[in-house]
Amino acid sequence: RKLTGFRSGNWQFEMLGGDDLADSLVIRFIKQSRFEPAEELLRESLAIRKMALPEGHWRIGAASVLMAQSLVGQRQLGEAEPFLLEGHRILAAALETVPDHLKERLTREVAQTGMDLYEAWGKPDKAAEFRARLDGA
Repeated sequence: RKLTGFRSGNWQFEMLGGDDLADSLVIRFIKQSRFEPAEELLRESLAIRKMALPEGHWRIGAASVLMAQSLVGQRQLGEAEPFLLEGHRILAAALETVPDHLKERLTREVAQTGMDLYEAWGKPDKAAEFRARLDGA
């Protein structure tokens, strides 16, 4: 299936065969600590992915982890956790379908996001679980 495009606020994207442009922009926003525009874009992107892609597709999992990152950056920790856990579940189940050049990066992002979330939330045992995954990645 092809995603035909979407408009989010001032951003318009044409997505043919994937949404790498949207992901790149979201990653740039997160690296610049611009978490609100990342969240806005991700909410729309996730809705489109869930409509256009099969349930459990790795791109849904990757976007869920990015959403968790944007919410952790805004200190919305309780809202971030379900996105992290959904993204982790999907990516773990679909890892063999993830392109080889992205597997390590996505595995590290899940672990780092989990560690950041649970350290900020004051849950050191859960942070340690994700730290161990990061050390093993």
